Order: sequence, then C-alpha cells, then structure tokens
Amino acid sequence: MALKAKPAKEKKKKEKKEKAPVASTSKAAASRAPKAAPAANGNKCKTTTKKPMAEDDALSFEQKKDLSEAITSLDGAKLEKVIQIIHEGVPEIRDSTEEIELEIDILPPHVLTKLYNFVLRPLRQPTQKRNRTGKGTGTGGLKRKSMDETAEAEKIRKLEERMRLFEDNNIATPAAPVLLVGDHSSDSSSDDSSGSEADVQTSPHARAKRKIAALVEEVEILKQDKATKKRIVTYYVSQGRAIRRMVALYTSIEDMVDENDRRCEESGTDCTKEQDRIQRSYIELAKALPWFHDKLASFDHEESPDMLKKLKRGADSARADDTATLKELVASWVNIECHPTTLIKPDDKHHRGFANDACGKLLCPAEWRWDDPIVRAGIRDRTTAFIVSENSWPSFMYENYQADPKNLERGLMKSKLLVMGFKAIFTSPSSANEVDGDGDGADILENNQRARKRSDQGKVKTCVASIIGMRKVTPRAIAYAACQIRFALSNITSWRTVDGDFDYQIFWDNIIDFFEDAPGPAARARMDKLLEWWTRKVFGRNHREDLTPDIVSQMSVSTLATQRKLMEDAAFDSE
Repeated sequence: MALKAKPAKEKKKKEKKEKAPVASTSKAAASRAPKAAPAANGNKCKTTTKKPMAEDDALSFEQKKDLSEAITSLDGAKLEKVIQIIHEGVPEIRDSTEEIELEIDILPPHVLTKLYNFVLRPLRQPTQKRNRTGKGTGTGGLKRKSMDETAEAEKIRKLEERMRLFEDNNIATPAAPVLLVGDHSSDSSSDDSSGSEADVQTSPHARAKRKIAALVEEVEILKQDKATKKRIVTYYVSQGRAIRRMVALYTSIEDMVDENDRRCEESGTDCTKEQDRIQRSYIELAKALPWFHDKLASFDHEESPDMLKKLKRGADSARADDTATLKELVASWVNIECHPTTLIKPDDKHHRGFANDACGKLLCPAEWRWDDPIVRAGIRDRTTAFIVSENSWPSFMYENYQADPKNLERGLMKSKLLVMGFKAIFTSPSSANEVDGDGDGADILENNQRARKRSDQGKVKTCVASIIGMRKVTPRAIAYAACQIRFALSNITSWRTVDGDFDYQIFWDNIIDFFEDAPGPAARARMDKLLEWWTRKVFGRNHREDLTPDIVSQMSVSTLATQRKLMEDAAFDSE
C-alpha cells in the first residue's frame, strides 16, 4: 500500500474564506468522524472517536498541515507504519487494492493523534508549543469596530509568514492536507500498468515558486482592499462633518431620507410643520453633499446603512470638535468683552452659566435685564416667574448684547460674540479676532489658500468653509454657531438636547424659522440684507462667485473686445 500527500484544489478556496481554520476543521471532523470509522463487524465504535475531544483540539489545523508535509517525506518502514495506523483506524479501506483519496479531516481524531505522535512528536521541541494560539486571544477590551481591521491585518501577517517559510524551506505548503492511500507494492508490472494515472513529478523548487507567487498576489489584493476600504471610510466620515454644521443639528439622516421617500410616494398629501422642516433639511443635505442623492439611489439595502453610519460618525465628531474648541475660546472672549471680577477658566465649565455674572448676563432672555436683582435671583432660583427656555432670545445674540423691547428684531443675530464663534468654526480660530468693521478686510478663504501654498512656512490647516465650499453664510450655519455658543456659556459639561428648561432642538428650529419663514416680502428683504451682512463680516467683500457670464459680458473688458471686433469688420468692409 502506498501513501502520499498533496494539496486539494477545493480546499484552497475554502481556506481563504475561513477566519478560524482550527474551529472549522474541528467541526468538520466531528461531523464526519462517526461515519468514517465503523468496526469491522459492522457495529459502530462506541466512544473511540468521540471521547478523546481534548486530543482532537490539541491537533490544530496548522498541525494537520505539518503532519501532511511530514508524511510526504517518509519512506520505508515509517511509511508502512503510517499506513498500518490508518488501516487500524479505518478498517474498511484495509483490503482495498485501488488508490483511495482521503481528506485528513475525515480521519478519526484518535488516528490523527497516533499519526502525529508517531511522525512529528519525536521531532518537536517542548518550546514549540508556544506557537500554538491559547485561550487568551480575546478582544482585550478593543472596541467592536476595530476587530475587522485587526483580523485583516492578522490574515496578511499570516500569509506573509507562510511566504517566508516557503522561501526558507523551498517547499510548498498544502492549503488543506489530503492523503492518498493505495497499493504500495514494488511490483514493476503494477507501476507500468498504472503509469497513465501516475503523478507527473515536478521539482519542489518550482512548486514553491508558484506557491509564493500565488501568496504574493493574495497579499497584494488584501492590502489593496484594505486601503480602498480605508479611503472610502475616510471620505464618508469627512463629508459627514458638514451635516450638523450646515444641514440639521439633531435630525438623523435616516429621518430625512424617509421623509423625502414618503413625499415621493404620497405626493399631494398635507404635511405638518415638522415634516416640512425635515424635508427642507433633506434639500439642504443634497446641496451640502451633491453626490449623496444619486449615491443613495445606486446602493442596495446593505450598503446604505453602512454609508449613513459613517456620515453620522463624521457629523457627531465635528460637533464634538467644535464644542471642545469653543469651550476655551468663549471663556477668553467673555473675559475680554465683559471684564468679570473673577476670570472664567478655559478648562472649567462648572463655574459658568447663571452662577457667573458675565455668563448670566449673556444668557439672560432679551425681555429681562440681568442687572435687576429680582430677575437675577429669580433665574438662579428657577422660579416659575423667570423660566429660561428656548422661547426667549438670549442676550448674547443681540448687537452689544442688549435688545430693544419695542423692536426685538433690531440687532438680533448681529452680536460680536456670535460672529466670533461662527468664524472660529468655519474659517479659523485666529480669524475670529478680526470681526471689527463691516467686512472691509481681506478675503479669508483666499488668504487661507495662499498660506497653504507658501513654501516658507509650516503646514496650514484647510478651513472648514473651504472644505465644504461655503462662500456665503446660511441660516443653518448661524443656528449651529448660536447653539454652540449657548452651550459654551452654560455650565453643563456634556452635550444634550435639553438643559433644564431650555431645548436646543427647538432653539435651533426658532432660528431657522426666523430666517426661512418670513411673514412677507418686507421681512424677506430684511433677512436677505442680514445674510449679506453676515457674508461680508465672515468672508469680506468678495463677490467673485456672483460674476456670472452675463454680468462679465457687460463689463469694459468684454465690451472693448466686442467694439474692436466691430471696428475691424467695418475696416474690412470699407476696403
């Protein structure tokens, strides 16, 4: 009887899909072993194949591959002993005269253990047991989202290790061990008669080279896939950073998509004010992310949630970054603007809010005066007569931080602190100090682009407005800045929707309604004028984006070109 070991093509594909070869092969062996080792008299083995589970677990997938490789190099008495062990464990193939192909996983566990002990155990050193993966291979407290990257990196590492072993040993490792058991007689006539079915021998070096080439290709594919996935994730997260700033502070992307779908399916139906707000948010989302609508339509039901999840991650991270930035900046601005007796610490929020006179004056509703001791005490004691809610405009939103009770629109949304907060978020923290005047300064975006191109200075961070293509101030961006400023002035330490009696979601809605739900043409004109003032304050008096082809065609350069052409035509006609 002869015994050989060679790789199986089908197993190669299986190995690529298996994340845990040890568990997979153990499961396959456990499911097939009872059928592979019945007794010679037809009775099934009672517990011989099932009981020694510890031995089966000890023989890992890698050990099975090592066993197959070692058997390949055996000859003489040792090879006969291997065949004898297999025949004792699988009696039904003992009398077979034909070559039989057996997957090593089909062999009963106790047969594999005997083979391993006979072939490899004498060659193993005790220290080699350390190579075996133990039980302490859990996540170690890692977050769930990092496990895919870790598994992918581990797979690449293992493939590269196999490549190194191939190069060192100059042999090919089978993807899954297969045993061929057949006639092992040395009769030359038998060899001649079966010559047409004999293997065509190739050199180990040639096989190793082909195996290494296949592994190199697989490693490269894995690395490319990993890089592609990382780029896609980075892109979606980066694009998502504009959502809270430009679209909606709290409304989820899923709700926006659902409302737009509902309107497409139920056109003509009446909508609530809240549904109208959500739909307007979807329209702004399509403006902020022009690719989003078409990309969403092209995705299947499994890809869409993954993209939305990454966009949300970017949106929430941007809000957290802005909150951390303004926490320190607002403290320094209030110290400069209000000159409090006790300076506000940039890293402390517990002593802000209405407990602090400077912050309390800025947070005080426009209909009350903070200097009144009764008002101040009522707000601090949270009496029913002085409820601070989103239904009042805070004083920090007014020019000079003071409202006109007879005309509450005058000066609203024009405070210096609000403009500084907006510029810190969308242009840069350093540009927030340049808010005096009426937009006569240099173009912020142009300066940012030139600074990044200069070779004589370090790396300059691209401002948010340049990244998202903002050239004009929008109501939703103002509302976002107002909510961030209000939170920075308060004494709450973590972002939340409701602070006491103050609801940030409704506060954001009130600001959007102030701009977008004007009661008539006159109010609409005032809102347009206010937004123009904001654009000048933030971006300067740059109107290049308003230079449409029609406007340019009426300017002197274009007019002169037209006149010269007419004069040339007239001269040609006169000749």
